[in-house]
Amino acid sequence: DAPTDAGYSALACGLHHGVALRNDGRVVMWGGNSYRQRVDMPTDARYVMVTCGNHSSCALRDDGRVVVWGRNDRRQRDGAPTDVGYVSIACGYAHSCALHTSGRVVTWGDSAHQQRDGAPTDAGYVSIACGFDYSCALHKSGRVVCWGSNIKGTALQPTRATCRFRVASNTPATRRLLVVSAIPSRCGTTA
Repeated sequence: DAPTDAGYSALACGLHHGVALRNDGRVVMWGGNSYRQRVDMPTDARYVMVTCGNHSSCALRDDGRVVVWGRNDRRQRDGAPTDVGYVSIACGYAHSCALHTSGRVVTWGDSAHQQRDGAPTDAGYVSIACGFDYSCALHKSGRVVCWGSNIKGTALQPTRATCRFRVASNTPATRRLLVVSAIPSRCGTTA
């Protein structure tokens, strides 16, 4: 069952499971466990961010290390970065992204639609987001780069004339987190 007590700072949901981050840095899970989503979750108290894929979950430790658990049929766990220095994580259906302090984007998991192999190779990115089978990254110049499935135009690049982006910053004591959201009434794509 979902937690009913207080003291949480973040929340994420997968297909049949949920993850919450307690204020003390511990991860709490509930829901489905058919792919060991609850059995393999981290138990130490050093986490600053959580996110969920369809049947897997990711957490970001306070040292910038990415921890992944749950389903692994498309390398959702095995392909995760093992170094430190990451500041943000995001999950799609069966792929994930991590943003390093250097501004580079690292991807792993499913790549049937280039979710992994189509990621940008340059640095300077400040935010990442994952959709079902595509991802986007925001460059410090304000440029948005998307890759992966383009079934409904999701991986097309937004045009500058028709899309404005709002960047909000939250500056905790140890790291800076940038969140990007498109303003729907002003967003379009080009072919």
